[in-house]
Amino acid sequence: MKKILYILLPAAAILAACNKNIETPSIPQDAEEVTIHVSVPATKISLTPEGDDLLLAWEEGDCLRIISGSESQVYTIQPGFSEHEADFKGPKVNGTTFDILYPGTFADASEAAAAYPGTPVQDGNGDVRHVKYATCLQGVDTYSNIFFTEDWATSHGGSLLRPTVLKLVMTLPEDASEVNLITVGLLGEEFSMELKNVDVSKSDHILTAYMAASLGDSILPANVPVEVKVTGADEAVYGVSFSLKSDTTLKGGEVSIFQFTKGVKEYLFEGGDGTEANPFIIANKRQLVNLMKLYADEDAADEGKKEVKYWAQLTADVNLSGVDWIPFNRTGNYGRAINFDGGGHTISNLTVDGNTYAYPSFAGVVYGDIKDVNFESVVIDGGGNNAGTVGGYIGTGDKVGNCSGITVKNVTISGTGKNVGGFAGVVGSTGTISNCHVTGTNTIIQSSTTTARSAGGFVGNISAACTIKNCTATANVKNESSYYTGGFIGQLGTAVPAVVESCAFLGGNIEAGRDAVKNSPVAGFIARLTNGGATFTDCYVDGAKITAVKSGRVGGFAGDTGGATNSFTSCHVINSTISGAQHCGGFVGVMYSSASKCYVDATTITANDINDGGFAGYPEKATITNCYVTSGVKVVGGACNNVSGFAGIGKVDNNITFCYEAAEISGTGTGVGAFIGYVDAAPTAVSSCIAWHNDLSFYGGVKDEVSVDNITGNYTGTSGTITSQAQSLGWSGDVWNFSGSAPVLK
Repeated sequence: MKKILYILLPAAAILAACNKNIETPSIPQDAEEVTIHVSVPATKISLTPEGDDLLLAWEEGDCLRIISGSESQVYTIQPGFSEHEADFKGPKVNGTTFDILYPGTFADASEAAAAYPGTPVQDGNGDVRHVKYATCLQGVDTYSNIFFTEDWATSHGGSLLRPTVLKLVMTLPEDASEVNLITVGLLGEEFSMELKNVDVSKSDHILTAYMAASLGDSILPANVPVEVKVTGADEAVYGVSFSLKSDTTLKGGEVSIFQFTKGVKEYLFEGGDGTEANPFIIANKRQLVNLMKLYADEDAADEGKKEVKYWAQLTADVNLSGVDWIPFNRTGNYGRAINFDGGGHTISNLTVDGNTYAYPSFAGVVYGDIKDVNFESVVIDGGGNNAGTVGGYIGTGDKVGNCSGITVKNVTISGTGKNVGGFAGVVGSTGTISNCHVTGTNTIIQSSTTTARSAGGFVGNISAACTIKNCTATANVKNESSYYTGGFIGQLGTAVPAVVESCAFLGGNIEAGRDAVKNSPVAGFIARLTNGGATFTDCYVDGAKITAVKSGRVGGFAGDTGGATNSFTSCHVINSTISGAQHCGGFVGVMYSSASKCYVDATTITANDINDGGFAGYPEKATITNCYVTSGVKVVGGACNNVSGFAGIGKVDNNITFCYEAAEISGTGTGVGAFIGYVDAAPTAVSSCIAWHNDLSFYGGVKDEVSVDNITGNYTGTSGTITSQAQSLGWSGDVWNFSGSAPVLK
């Protein structure tokens, strides 16, 4: 079947081609030239604003092409032509059947039908100047004294191919104004025309558009949907779909009129019905805002009591500049589920006001799956709400939220009363967050000085047994409240066996300015845990600058590790600086849990109060095995008491084995030791460990009547290498690589 619509070039382009770009075979100098007369009224269309008649007229620069077999020549118009009659001159063409083509810039009729490139422009509502014409007398037996009519073509054994012009008259919705594109879709193909200087608000919202169609008659088949869409300058899309009850022929050389006085409506989305099988397709800013309004309208209808679930697919980058964003799921029972696939595209300039909307973020409370989307240049005023870029909450209770493949870049999140994070304020369900990143220049600020809340570069607070894996954060985090400040996570709550795996804080300033010294953990990765059985595996901190000179429980990785059921495996801290008040450590400030195969390198710890160590400031009931502090670590104790290369103080029921320290230690206070600053309680069990110093004792001081009987089988000194001493103490070759002068973990 022939395509119904085929867009033609503007006349200027056709004429330029006639005058300058004609490609014909070279003409011998003795080639015979002939003049032919064309005196029929069917060469081109010129529509008038007063009607839809086809007015025909020759003009300067016109040319024809005469084709017979492999022979093809161009004939140019001669002076003295009138509107409907003209002489054309060119080399003689030999043959018995001929194709006579206008304009002569095309090699043949097929090329004329298929080779009009570009998108035409209608300049003005109802304007017709863009409508141009191509036609062909095909298979006729002569090219002398030509008439471009069907009768003449038939009488000379051929046929006449002419284009159809479609006139589309559409009454658009009342909110439509300036429009810039019209598109007709049929049988999986779309044909478009640009609209210029068309404002339908000045014409009772009626649009009149003319589109030229392909050569020859075309058939519009019965019961086949035809869709006409009009795009506004504001990205609104208005459309109507129709089909005919019987086959209809669109005649070449005539105007076919389609009028729609009713039924044209705005398409909220590019496509889809919001189901899992057929998600909403979102291709521009207005459609993304339409999705937001859909959730807002649902919420307003029943105050968030009814559950709603939609699926949506983003197919283009969207700039939300100027939009007052309303989070999808923010009230009632938090049942406004969203399954959002970003398709790798970017949503930029998201702005949310937490003083107006609860859970200020993109989604509010994430219930469903959000994946493969980037957020850039985000500003969220959290007010007194939990706030983050993707969600104020990632899930809550049985409303599970999952996130994957999301990048957050260059964001500012601020709050005055609750948890704030670069990615999310709170993770509140058992869902999974994977392959998500907070990158670029990001500022996370909790500015409350009266309310105890958490701040984190990735998430402020975790209150459910979630899984976070393969995620990173780069952020400047500041917290003025009396709670927790972490480069990656602020706090992990009570009885939460969360799994955090292969995640990293990749640099930034972490600052706590409050006065609450004893209960204000600060850290490069996670500030505070409670006793919940959480596990941290293959996670690290690189490039944290921690400034918490009024705070206690300050660590390069963790501030306060909570109970014994939490564990850290194969984690490390590098290239960082740590400045705190008391209980400061290169890896952990206060430690009640277990650590295995963890280390600190290229990091400086500076304290202005007690209990400071290269690995841990204040371990109690802690189990630490196969961990180390390198010679690249500096512990600057100043006048502080209880300073060492590994643990600032040894409290009750610690068990430390197969560890070493080689830190640079300085301090003028009491209890300055190589491995432990001060043994405060028994039993503190330390065995098979190495303090790589010959100017300090293994521990700097012991509390009266405290036994050190369990601190045995260790080495203090610098004889040989750390590796040789480790091997002599029976360290496992399955755990350690002994190829260098200092062992490293396998």
